[in-house]
Amino acid sequence: MISESELVKDLNDYLNVGQIEDDTHNGIQIDTDSTIQKIAFAVDARREVIEEAVENDADLLVTHHGMIWDGVKMFFINCKYFS
Repeated sequence: MISESELVKDLNDYLNVGQIEDDTHNGIQIDTDSTIQKIAFAVDARREVIEEAVENDADLLVTHHGMIWDGVKMFFINCKYFS
């Protein structure tokens, strides 16, 4: 088990995100306060992908293409699944 903040710190350190210039919003887009035990990975954050992650009891979904491209920086949702 790992907390979201521990995982984000470890990944940011490993990937040297502070050293990479990027105009897009990278990082956490939907926050959780849950302990992470199971992680799902996908290319795109599509509805079908999110539903499959929920069906497989994933605590975190990591995608290459996120849901946010401009404007909004992060969603705060205090539940495991939303529609």
